[in-house]
Amino acid sequence: AAGGVGTLGSMGTAMSMAGAPGMGGISRMHDILGANSRDIGVQNTIEDELLVYRHSRAAALLAKERAVTAAFKGVQTAMANIVAYTENLEVEITCHRCWQVLADPHMIAPCGTTVCASCIVASDEGVAPDGAPLDCGCTEHEGAVPNDTVTGAVEKWADLDRVATDLEFAVKNLGYKVQPCYEQRSATKALVSATEPSVKDSKVRLLAMA
Repeated sequence: AAGGVGTLGSMGTAMSMAGAPGMGGISRMHDILGANSRDIGVQNTIEDELLVYRHSRAAALLAKERAVTAAFKGVQTAMANIVAYTENLEVEITCHRCWQVLADPHMIAPCGTTVCASCIVASDEGVAPDGAPLDCGCTEHEGAVPNDTVTGAVEKWADLDRVATDLEFAVKNLGYKVQPCYEQRSATKALVSATEPSVKDSKVRLLAMA
């Protein structure tokens, strides 16, 4: 028995000499593990915060991209409406002799047909200088007077036509700038959708630590 005790004592001495942890070593190991756990916790918190931040930024970017593309579609619709209106109005203000937009519109009596002042022939009897008849149903006319109403419509058409031309040019240039939004929006939407589940988990963890 004495020999056994001696042997155990020798083994304890040998273990101490070999570096086996005593109570002090175990305490130090506990501190190290605790520090590592805290470091891991901090790292996880940082990663969660970064994920939530990136997700919120991507969601905000997606909202802006949607707003830009929606606004662009609105401009396109407005342009199409203006162009259609000017085209319809142009039909109404076309001279029935030269078939161009009326210049100095005059209304012929008694039929009320409006033509360009330069398209009115002497003692207008419904025959144009080139011999083409004026399709108004009259065989004889009684003079002509300026048509102020149509003149105003022509001026309005000219203004709208300029706006339509400028708007069409602007939309074309804007389209080159908006196109990347269409392309980027798909990638941004995919990123937001892909990170949504992870972000929910991160928010839960961050709330638990708050």
